[in-house]
Amino acid sequence: MAALRKAKPNVDYNYTLTGEVLVTGQAGTNPAYTFFEDETSGIALDTRELAGYGIKIGDKIGKLKGKLVEEANGLLLFKPTYLSILSSGNTVTVKPSDLKTLLENTETLEARFIGLEGITFKQGNAGTMLINDADKELPILIPNDINEQPSAGAKGNVEGFLSRSGEGFIFLPTRIFNITGIQAIGENEYPDVVDGQLVVKEAQEIRAYNLQGSLLSVANTNRIDLSAMPKGTILLQVYYKNGSKQAFKILH
Repeated sequence: MAALRKAKPNVDYNYTLTGEVLVTGQAGTNPAYTFFEDETSGIALDTRELAGYGIKIGDKIGKLKGKLVEEANGLLLFKPTYLSILSSGNTVTVKPSDLKTLLENTETLEARFIGLEGITFKQGNAGTMLINDADKELPILIPNDINEQPSAGAKGNVEGFLSRSGEGFIFLPTRIFNITGIQAIGENEYPDVVDGQLVVKEAQEIRAYNLQGSLLSVANTNRIDLSAMPKGTILLQVYYKNGSKQAFKILH
């Protein structure tokens, strides 16, 4: 994989990758990219071009052939013409890092499955925020369906992939978790619960998740039926009519 990343892109012939690679994740909008890696490096693939292969995270891939393309933003993208799924259900292990290490080693860590702990979230542009660690800063995509929605000033952990955006880099998360800025709802606090219905004023949509990030329910109103939810702690993501959003953890 390291040799592939040093190969010449945008040429009219196929490269053949020797050895095995592991499917480590999918990220970006829809998601746009699927990521493969071996012990040395990672590479992004266009998720749409993998539709006919039935690939899943944790698959080991062999006999990988295809073209290497450098996108306008500098991201190396592999376009497969042939691959073989050798095995499935393999363990995918995140590589711990910090922002300083990540940003000083972009060539070797781009498209690798990376974990960052204890980073701070700062306000960014639409659909993105900034993550900060000591004196280093990096934009991060915040998908609407991510399991925990951070707010500016919150701290937490992220897992995902270093990618490109415009003339710089962006972090594409597969998971955002252990966020300290989530508001807890105590007894007699807003929002109100009446006859098993949780009501959030000015809400346009409410999504409920369990703590593993699985979606339990979506309500396109300002209320959600808690009586239909499993007992225990659930995470609520509230989307307001004014375009803002907020996350709550509640115990019911």
